[in-house]
Amino acid sequence: MTWAQKEGLWTGIVTTTRVTHATPAGSYAHSGYRDWEASTPDDCKAKDIAQQLVQDSPGSGFKVIMGGGRKMFLGVDAKDDEGMPGARPDGSDLIKEWTESKKGQGNAL
Repeated sequence: MTWAQKEGLWTGIVTTTRVTHATPAGSYAHSGYRDWEASTPDDCKAKDIAQQLVQDSPGSGFKVIMGGGRKMFLGVDAKDDEGMPGARPDGSDLIKEWTESKKGQGNAL
């Protein structure tokens, strides 16, 4: 993915599972444990998989992200459009963060 992005190509992921699941995450994240989708242990300084997708390269450069797992991007006190709770103990809204970072770039939701 990184090589393709360096060449100016569009990149992304399409999956029938959560976009933070170990298989699709292998294309953009580095994680010590496959279940660190929405959080990491308190003594760990690494970012969880959802954070890496939104905040780090190559995930932050994706033009297409299609799949499930919306709860991994929302805080535990938040509800998605269908009333389902988020899974992030830090309370962050990575969907909003990603949307804000893409304003003016021609990306759609």
